[in-house]
Amino acid sequence: MATLLQRISLGVGVLILMLAVAVSAVAVARNINLLDESFRNAERPAEVSRTLIRLRLAVADAETAQRGYLLTDDLLFLEPYQDTRFETDSLLTRLDTLVLWNPVQVQRMPGLREAVREKEDEMDRVLALRRVEGTAAAVAAVRTARGAVLMAEIRTRIAEMLVEAGRVRDLSADRVAVARRRAFLATAITNGILFALIVAGALLLRRHLKARERAAESLLRNNTQLSQAVAEREAALVHVQSMQAQLVQQEKLAGLGRLTAGVAHELKNPLNFVNNFALLAGELAAEAQAAFEAGEPDEARALLPDLRLNVLKVSEHGQRADEIVRTMLVHARGVSGEREPVDLADVLATAATQAAGPVDGEHRTVRVVREIHADLDGTTISGIPSALGRMFLNLIENAVQATRERAGFEGAGYEPEVRIEAHRGTDRFGHDVVLVTIADNGAGISDTALPRIFEPFYTTKAPGQGTGLGLSLAYDIAVGHGGTLMAGRSEAGGALFTVTLPLAAVPAVATA
Repeated sequence: MATLLQRISLGVGVLILMLAVAVSAVAVARNINLLDESFRNAERPAEVSRTLIRLRLAVADAETAQRGYLLTDDLLFLEPYQDTRFETDSLLTRLDTLVLWNPVQVQRMPGLREAVREKEDEMDRVLALRRVEGTAAAVAAVRTARGAVLMAEIRTRIAEMLVEAGRVRDLSADRVAVARRRAFLATAITNGILFALIVAGALLLRRHLKARERAAESLLRNNTQLSQAVAEREAALVHVQSMQAQLVQQEKLAGLGRLTAGVAHELKNPLNFVNNFALLAGELAAEAQAAFEAGEPDEARALLPDLRLNVLKVSEHGQRADEIVRTMLVHARGVSGEREPVDLADVLATAATQAAGPVDGEHRTVRVVREIHADLDGTTISGIPSALGRMFLNLIENAVQATRERAGFEGAGYEPEVRIEAHRGTDRFGHDVVLVTIADNGAGISDTALPRIFEPFYTTKAPGQGTGLGLSLAYDIAVGHGGTLMAGRSEAGGALFTVTLPLAAVPAVATA
């Protein structure tokens, strides 16, 4: 009877342990599947974001290649242009698949596809215009800003879809967190029940240690599976970080392409003038020499003024090319030099005097009003005097030129005015700063130009009147001093530039 009872007890104990192991395995497998599904759902919006960013870069690369071809006539630029066209089609098709489960993104896809198609059609139209009417007509079409408007629309639509992807990603992250908590709770409950059953089995089967060993091995396998799942997730995160680094590198290369195109465009015009006037000067010199040899000194002397004018033109455009190179070098070096206490009132007064200049017969007098609030009396900031002077000189010169240009076509009744105001304030972090505003009543900044006003080589001035580096350099100087520079509209309808500079000394910020 005792033996029978022992066998029954052993069978019950083994059955209980087997049931415990089976329940634990099922629960752990279910929890792993739940976590795996949550991770896949969380990865989906991240893939949408990466695809959207690649699409934006592809369109920007196509535009850069088109601009490069227009500026250089180099057919090599058309190869990446065609490649990016195929890439955009592939990315849009992939987006259609990725967003099928999100009605909001599905609704936005036709608008994004249409915006990309309009941008591609506009670039094709410019290239066709280049083949039919020449480079000048194509460049003129580019300057209508239609392409920039389309590009801005694409960026806006992509930004909206990125925001939606971010929202879904955050929601998925919340669901992952909930799944983790549920998995942890289920595992804890399962392990608790397993422990209770093992204890019950141990009480019934004190002499049967193998059952406890099997339970321990099962628990170890479960822990190993969980560790493998965590390791796979970490590997996925490393892959995402690697893709992000590649995207950053691609953006840097795209920026370098835009900068190279700008340099080529700015230097090509003066160099073309140098070559043309040098050629004309050579022809005039040859004609003068032939006149002297033919015994006609009067005719030779008549050619000398034209020869002298051509030489002056060569010198003038050579100096302009040199000025562009020097300005680029200053821009590349960024903010450098020894920091020292700077009296902002003196810097503003010197910059205003240099920018307004003497009044001549061709321009109206520009009224420059400086208002330095009393809270800045005796206050100095830590900075590089030459860099700060260059920044304010660029800003005030732009304001003065804008008012003089408006005075040229407004006529009587218009009074050009530039207002410079400086006072203490606080930034959004509560730090003490100096606020300097430079406002004018000129023509102002258009909505199209405002988002690009600080881009290197971007200018609204006529050819030959600016390099497009002044405001970009001013922005770098402000940031290099730990401050900010923003552009907007003044109350008088002109341009308004706001500079903030910290009162406390800050380390130099690399801007090159």
